[in-house]
Amino acid sequence: MPKRTLMQFESSIWRLADAAQATGAGLVVFDQEDRIIYSNEANNILYEFVDFAQQPTYEDVFRACLAHKRFVEAEAYQDPERWLAGALQFRRYHQFAQFMKIYPDQRSYIVTHEVIPGVGSYFSRIEVTEKASKRGALFGPIAWTGLAESRAVSTAIDTLPIASAVTTATGVILDANDAMAALLDARDGLLEVGGRLSVARPAEHDAFLRLLAEAANATGHRELVMRVTRERADTAYLVNVSHQPSPFGRTALANIVVLDPGITPPISPTILATLFGLTAAEARVAAEIGRGARIDEIAERYGTSPQTVRTQLKVVFQKTGLVRQGELVRLIAQISAFFRPVFEK
Repeated sequence: MPKRTLMQFESSIWRLADAAQATGAGLVVFDQEDRIIYSNEANNILYEFVDFAQQPTYEDVFRACLAHKRFVEAEAYQDPERWLAGALQFRRYHQFAQFMKIYPDQRSYIVTHEVIPGVGSYFSRIEVTEKASKRGALFGPIAWTGLAESRAVSTAIDTLPIASAVTTATGVILDANDAMAALLDARDGLLEVGGRLSVARPAEHDAFLRLLAEAANATGHRELVMRVTRERADTAYLVNVSHQPSPFGRTALANIVVLDPGITPPISPTILATLFGLTAAEARVAAEIGRGARIDEIAERYGTSPQTVRTQLKVVFQKTGLVRQGELVRLIAQISAFFRPVFEK
């Protein structure tokens, strides 16, 4: 193997190994002749009955799993040759795939398969037993997409204040934050079907898939947006689809952000106090005005007089540089979209 190719080869393996180490994933890498050239400690523990030092093939590992009853599918034992042929065909014709597998001990794993040019392919496995029981098809920040920077991507979307997800070009959900999980659980316009992000109305779903494909394969920034009709609300979801870079440049990914314009979440007075130098009492008044409360309501809620509330509001205007309540309401609405989830769990 030429020196440059060998360096790229080793670099790809160690990038995968670093990603696996960061996320606790079991990792096994195959060369282009389908022999195992790397297996990390987590994978060695999971398949303790396989001697990876002997560089077994995929078929060797399959037969070892068969002998040690590692399959839950009865078909694997009824017709192992057909099962093996199907698995080999799957790996040949899929550049990337991700699915959940349940082992005989009832533990659940996200399994990722990806072809890496010039190297071969790999499988990663990360246990999601507890997450799977709580979140169904959405696994939040621990879902490892098999990309060297996936942990940072997942952590980033989990901190976003609005519903966000990363999918493949065909809508397979690789990661989603809590706000997106709550939105999909509501099944009102947007929903999860078989691990894919789907739109309820067929015509809108077709338009959504076109946006996904365009965004995932985009080379530059594009404004790709659409409205998604809801059956149980007057306001439509506003959906923004953008390109999500892949470190290996092979897996086409898209980032989806969904906004419900009909919801303005409450904001913590502490945030307002920090941003504008307000006292605790002034911040409470600002937050209440932001959610539409009247001065007399605020006074009654906090056991003070309307005049005191008016005085505090006047100070709020001075510190924020505003002059009218309508301006304050708009400011609070804009800020709240960045600091609190739009969809509460």
